[in-house]
Amino acid sequence: MKGIGISMNKIIKGLLLTLVLTISLVGCSSVGDKKEDKANKELVIGMELAYPPFETTDEKGNPSGISVDLAKDLGEYLGRPVRIENMAYAGLIPSLQSKKIDVILSSLTITKERQEVIDFSDAYSKSYLTLLINKDSTVNEVKDLNIKGKKVAVKKG
Repeated sequence: MKGIGISMNKIIKGLLLTLVLTISLVGCSSVGDKKEDKANKELVIGMELAYPPFETTDEKGNPSGISVDLAKDLGEYLGRPVRIENMAYAGLIPSLQSKKIDVILSSLTITKERQEVIDFSDAYSKSYLTLLINKDSTVNEVKDLNIKGKKVAVKKG
């Protein structure tokens, strides 16, 4: 059976572009701005470059990944220069609220609490929880961790 010739990377980029366009229309709009001012204004996109393959850095320390490619595509589409602002995950929403950045383009889970303070586009990617355990561990499922004395490492944000 022949493939249709569309790579997963292109599909993800297309979905990400839809997300960013939706967010940018909300995040970049303000009453009284002139169109010509917006066209030349730098688009500041916030993300934490610690989530490969979406947000990361290359071997030279430059922003890299699917979200970075999408950010560049968005800037090209809008005719605006793009600056990626690498920041701690916990600082993304406060930076958007204080207008230090124009858009968050990140692996940001939609929660009820976050929906009360920022607008989201449609999700462009889904992820699932995974347990990484030692080979000889007695843990077989999440409920096995609900025992006093078990140690669990997580990234909060």
